[in-house]
Amino acid sequence: MSEHDDRASGRVTERVRRRVVERTCAWCGQPIQITPRTTHRRYCTQSCRQRAYEIRTATARQERDRQAGRARPAEEPVREIVRETTVRTVTRTVQGPRPPAIVQERPILPERAWEVALLLGHAHVAVRDGVIPDHDLGRIEHAAQALLRAIADRRDASASLTSRAH
Repeated sequence: MSEHDDRASGRVTERVRRRVVERTCAWCGQPIQITPRTTHRRYCTQSCRQRAYEIRTATARQERDRQAGRARPAEEPVREIVRETTVRTVTRTVQGPRPPAIVQERPILPERAWEVALLLGHAHVAVRDGVIPDHDLGRIEHAAQALLRAIADRRDASASLTSRAH
């Protein structure tokens, strides 16, 4: 059949459809699974896509710096300091008698003035010498202010009783 015969018998149209059947990742070269919705993918994973982006932007920055005269010359080596740290953990199990448990007794509350004064003296030394952590100083200050208020209230009550008696 000639070309002339095709025209005589009717209109002939041809359409060529191209469909991606196989593609490899533009970064790592791994095959990309092609589905009808993913024919446009260039990278197999988000991490490959990110790495390619980082290289593209770094190259663009380097070119801008080169054109502006700020880039280091190609013959100049990259200087960097690398610190390598190796952490080795050794766990040993020791079989033997257990140490005795530490029993912490509750402090005896002072009942006499000399006991309170002794306790306050120990607290003073502990704060002065840094035995008490800084974050606990507010708690001690609050307790000391409460003690001073109680002493002042007691003196006021005593004074008013004495003045009524006279």
